[in-house]
Amino acid sequence: MSPVSHLPTSAALPAPLSPLSPGRVRRVAHTLQPLLAPALAPVLRPVAALRAWPTTAHHQARRNAMVALTECTRRRAEREDVERYLAARAAAADGTAHGAADGERASSTVTVVSRHA
Repeated sequence: MSPVSHLPTSAALPAPLSPLSPGRVRRVAHTLQPLLAPALAPVLRPVAALRAWPTTAHHQARRNAMVALTECTRRRAEREDVERYLAARAAAADGTAHGAADGERASSTVTVVSRHA
């Protein structure tokens, strides 16, 4: 037996931790987090806001589109209600003004101007 054969091989030895190994960095960061958080907050808050900006902007744009669609739908429904009301009034006026005896109703064109547009 050789004098070195009783020593463990390098594969059996644990790797020494380097000064910046991920495990050591994690432990140090976990230990220092309560101490550094208040000092780093002014720096990290804008960075976090900057990183979240694309998502936040996308969500706001979707919300704006939904609000605009809702308003357009409401205006269209209101416009259709006014058109139906005016058409019914015009039909009633045409029926009484020309007399229903001849059986014909004069056609009329109703133009609706929206004050919301």
